[in-house]
Amino acid sequence: MEEYKTLSGIPLEPFYVPEDLPNFDPQKHLGEPGNPPYTRGLYNEMYRKKLWYMRQFAGFNSLEETNERYRFLYKGGQRAFTPANHHASQMYGIDPFDPRVIYEMGVSGFPLDVMDDYKAVFKGIPLQDINVTIDGSLFTVPILTCMFWAACEEEGIDPKKLHGNSTACPVLTHLLCPPLDNLPPRDSMKLISDLGEYACINAPNWHGLFINGYVIREGGVNAYQELALVFAPVIEEFNEILNRGTVELDQLMSTINFNLGSHIDFFEEIAKCRAARRMWYKITRDRFKAKDPSCGKFRFHVITQGVTYTRKEPFNNVVRGTMEALASVLGGVNSLHVTSLDEGIGLPTPGTAMLSVRTQQILAYETGVAKVADPLAGSYYVEWLTNEIEKRAWEYLDEIEKRGGYLKALESGWIGSEFKKAQAEDQKKLDSGEKKLVGVNLFPLDEEPLKVPELYEFRQKPGPDIIEYEKKKREGIRRGRSEEEVQAALEEIRQVAKTNQNVIPAVMKAVKARAMLDEIAAIWRDQWGIWTSIWERM
Repeated sequence: MEEYKTLSGIPLEPFYVPEDLPNFDPQKHLGEPGNPPYTRGLYNEMYRKKLWYMRQFAGFNSLEETNERYRFLYKGGQRAFTPANHHASQMYGIDPFDPRVIYEMGVSGFPLDVMDDYKAVFKGIPLQDINVTIDGSLFTVPILTCMFWAACEEEGIDPKKLHGNSTACPVLTHLLCPPLDNLPPRDSMKLISDLGEYACINAPNWHGLFINGYVIREGGVNAYQELALVFAPVIEEFNEILNRGTVELDQLMSTINFNLGSHIDFFEEIAKCRAARRMWYKITRDRFKAKDPSCGKFRFHVITQGVTYTRKEPFNNVVRGTMEALASVLGGVNSLHVTSLDEGIGLPTPGTAMLSVRTQQILAYETGVAKVADPLAGSYYVEWLTNEIEKRAWEYLDEIEKRGGYLKALESGWIGSEFKKAQAEDQKKLDSGEKKLVGVNLFPLDEEPLKVPELYEFRQKPGPDIIEYEKKKREGIRRGRSEEEVQAALEEIRQVAKTNQNVIPAVMKAVKARAMLDEIAAIWRDQWGIWTSIWERM
């Protein structure tokens, strides 16, 4: 007899009845939307009063092209942006002309070297009216965030009025996509904790700690492992900041945000979102002894899972993305990015980027799904699955903590081995046909049924033009700044890095002096050295 399971391997019955929810207390386990334990959502009327943020990840070869795209998306109704920089700045924090990365120039986004670059990409867009997410590694995000704040200050906008997030995923930085010349985990975790502490005091509407479950899930683990691997590093970061005694718990809670992925198993993703809210409430109440229940609100962004998309028959990805977005909305997401259909080909074209925005707008304004909070509450299946995912996530989190917590489990190689096992199992299922991909290993066609040349022809490519563009830009930066002021600011960072002090005030001084991203990151590498994970050596 065939056994049916969720994508995460949870066995399923043919149907569910009240007896599958023993001791289920709707008031205790659900409550009303806007009330603890927040299973049903963070707000009483949810999207009636405020829709989720509709976000798009975008960036092109030059600052000017990127600004053109942002204006296009802003005109189309987008109010949340995630700048895409090329990897030398976004992830690595090294000179873009380093021979190891120069080939990436013009492929993965625009070159971001100095704070003025943010002014250029957001020219003509009211920064105080949008939500911006700064993405990268644990040690580049603090610098990039400082650059954005400093750029806003020079535009006359107080960082206290800014709304946004600093996304720096420990699992991505240390394991899944370790940057070139990576920093040791404990030092890079200290940097992101510095940013979280600084944001609490100086930019209270900014989420200085923003953990990226999307990339964790992209690495191959399942839904409940994703939740555990999101919460494990946060617990350690919170302990780090609270032990400093500079901020109160309620301050810290207000500047935390999360990012989850939305995979293709529709009901499992809905249940995961609901379980995550309940878990975070319990963590804040039981581990950190939060007295104010609102401290336990799990604010989260979702990205529809690029790993579910296929290069073959890319228009099928419109359906995948729509279903994943719908699951996120029914799960109570606060911010959403719908991955463009050409994810498997390259950065999105103008048309596919706008289609991703339109997908969200159609869900919000045409379908009626935003009219009622948590409409699936009370479903025997959804409630059972929410409970099951929560139970398994707690068990996995306990396993991490038995191994000494996130950092020790990482340094020992155990977390890396978990990803390796998950990836091997996923490939095995794909090869055997147990995991089905329509148009790939199920009902494949000899030719693409829909051919749109733009999908393949309008692509960023490295070349002499973008390399010359970046060369002239960096030369202009050096001509326009005071080298004496820059070197003094960099030396201050060096001295602070030798202590336990928060390094962010020194970084703010340096970026205002027009110190470049790679210049600041180089100081940290000199101070703390380069780290190679056990995972990379396996």
